[in-house]
Amino acid sequence: MNCDVGGGSSNIAVCKDGRVAATAAINVGGRLIATDENNIIVRLEDTGRELAALIGINLQLGQILSDDNKQRIANTLAEALIECILGKNTLETTELLMMTAPLEFNESIDEITFSGGVAEFIYEIEGSSFNDLGLILAQSISVQALAAHLPVGEPDQRIRATVIGAGHFSLQVSGSTTFLSSGLDYPIRNLPVVVPHTPQRKASAESIKKAITDALQRFDLQEGKDKMILSFVDAVRPSYENLMEFSKGVVAALPNTVRKKEPIMMCFDTDIGNSVGNIMKRETGIESEILSIDEISLKEGDFVDIGAPIIEDVVVPVVVKTLVFDSD
Repeated sequence: MNCDVGGGSSNIAVCKDGRVAATAAINVGGRLIATDENNIIVRLEDTGRELAALIGINLQLGQILSDDNKQRIANTLAEALIECILGKNTLETTELLMMTAPLEFNESIDEITFSGGVAEFIYEIEGSSFNDLGLILAQSISVQALAAHLPVGEPDQRIRATVIGAGHFSLQVSGSTTFLSSGLDYPIRNLPVVVPHTPQRKASAESIKKAITDALQRFDLQEGKDKMILSFVDAVRPSYENLMEFSKGVVAALPNTVRKKEPIMMCFDTDIGNSVGNIMKRETGIESEILSIDEISLKEGDFVDIGAPIIEDVVVPVVVKTLVFDSD
């Protein structure tokens, strides 16, 4: 698990076998409140004001923030962050600060690392105070993490973990076994790639639905509102029964998309795009347009542009846009 604690929020990601398994975000940060050299409040985010009020502290710009109140606020923020890390949401303060649903991951965590500006204080790389909550928040996080017996480790990158990179573009063409509804408008640009972690063997419609729902939650995407393309890796064996279960699972996971008759866009790494699209369109009764392409492998974090069909209208050009990371 990595927890990136910045100025206004903390973002948590759990990684298993090289992929993101769960995420959460909470309004815990070092710059929710800042003062000048005389402890006069010069920056006060709404979240900081609301949290302080919840624990009985009335804050306004221009007033002096006492050391005692600053410590109380930092302790409350750290307590909420530890609850979030543990997948809990029992405190009123945690509920106020949560930006997403609570973290859902039931397996044991091997190691928890911290990154972001506050991590510089957690690992005692930075010792200077910047007239905000960063230093005492880090100290409180360390104390409470130790009390909770969390397996805290140190990453290679902390504040520099924030990505500085450039886009890498590659042009690919889909396989010829695609399913492309006639009502789709091209080009289709900037589709974020969402990769559901589907079971590798015969999967039920319910398990497919859950995999897609979990993936959308990881990306904080609103089904039926945000555009996306679902990319599946070895997701379904090519038999009618399996394809039918898979199609039912996809449709069940996208109720708003189906109700609003928005397009369903899918990509497969094997040559089953046409089979999935045909069965989904014919057997589920949905009226949504379907784009089901295959023989292209996409990764979470990619974005794609899809051009108009070529080669007898069964192949589409796909531009894959990937961020090139620089962890220097």
